[in-house]
Amino acid sequence: MKQISVLIIEDHQINIDSYRRALDFVSEENNIQFKVSEALNCDQSFEKIISIKENGELDIVILDISLPPSKKYDILNGEALGSLIKQRFPKCKLLVCTSLNDNLRLNSILKSLNPDAFLIKSDIAFMDLVSAITKLIKNSSYYSETILNLMRNKLTSDLPIDELDVKILYEISNGARMKEIEELVPLSKASIEKRKKHLKKLFGIKTNSDRDLILLAKEKGVL
Repeated sequence: MKQISVLIIEDHQINIDSYRRALDFVSEENNIQFKVSEALNCDQSFEKIISIKENGELDIVILDISLPPSKKYDILNGEALGSLIKQRFPKCKLLVCTSLNDNLRLNSILKSLNPDAFLIKSDIAFMDLVSAITKLIKNSSYYSETILNLMRNKLTSDLPIDELDVKILYEISNGARMKEIEELVPLSKASIEKRKKHLKKLFGIKTNSDRDLILLAKEKGVL
């Protein structure tokens, strides 16, 4: 019987249970054995990734995006975790399942992670999870309705926001002053200010308030 290694990264146990049921269903239908591990936050996820890398390969990751920042490591959210996973396990299939529904944020995830399966939680039922996992083990892709609409509307073009932008927003949200941000982000003061100005324009903010920028960034799921 073929064995496939799966890591579920999700901070709500009820969702983890749903993923496990879907994996069990696919296992019975396809004569496959899933070796499943779980992580509830960024810290646990990073440590699981290191442990799995030392002992073998990782075939599938089911990833939530809206995770709180790591307390130990430089990992801000699920999107950053996804990038780390793709670096360490290039052949790993990535299934993103998120409650986010902002086009700007979803567009960013599509660009940065290019997931093999991308599901919006409000779009899907149990059999959609089953279908997505089945597609992955057959080296195919699966997207829920919201993501398909994004792709049809050609909203997946390059989005002018990257990890440095997210890092700047994160440090501002933590109350860091400009001098502190310069020490934490490898950019000059002028470059940081230019990025802030660009983000405000991108988000449609007409004031100079950093508070407005952070509030909207959180609303759109960037933070």
